[in-house]
Amino acid sequence: MIRSRDQQQDIEEFRMSHAERFAQRTETLANLLEGAYFRPADVFFDDEYSVDLGGVTVHMHAVGPAHTRGDTVFFVEEDRVLFTGDVAMRRYPRLASPSSGIAVWLEALEAIRSLDVDVVVPSHGPLGDATVIDAYEEYFATIQSRVGELKTQGFSADEIVQRLTSELVPQLSDWQENGPAIIESTVRPAIDETP
Repeated sequence: MIRSRDQQQDIEEFRMSHAERFAQRTETLANLLEGAYFRPADVFFDDEYSVDLGGVTVHMHAVGPAHTRGDTVFFVEEDRVLFTGDVAMRRYPRLASPSSGIAVWLEALEAIRSLDVDVVVPSHGPLGDATVIDAYEEYFATIQSRVGELKTQGFSADEIVQRLTSELVPQLSDWQENGPAIIESTVRPAIDETP
């Protein structure tokens, strides 16, 4: 078991609370998660760790915090396949941790942008290519920029949420029906981050 130190910190802080929350969703999940625990890691790493699997090299990169502090992506070098977890996918992003934020998520996307990716394998939704990373970067950068503009113009937080929701929902209709709530969950942290 190989784990980033940031992921271990999440485990130590949140313990099984996320699993307990998922277990409450359905009886099937409750049964699957009964008795679940985190296996102790054999190896910890800070930023990067590589494993040679006999002609195939997997590079692990700790890129959090984005969705969580412990976000880790896996790049299969020879196949140019990137397993992104929740860092980039063809669905809406969720800031799911107290350490999540727009600026840090953009840093995570910048870190994975340098990889020569042909295929993106997300934790949810269909496979994609590097344009999946581009779409997330554009989404966060747009929100960050527009929040700065609207705050400078004196708009309140609620007005900013309303304006950005009306601007972005038509562009993000393929992400899911919860567009307004997802946009708000991204805009409010951006407001807090913007001086």
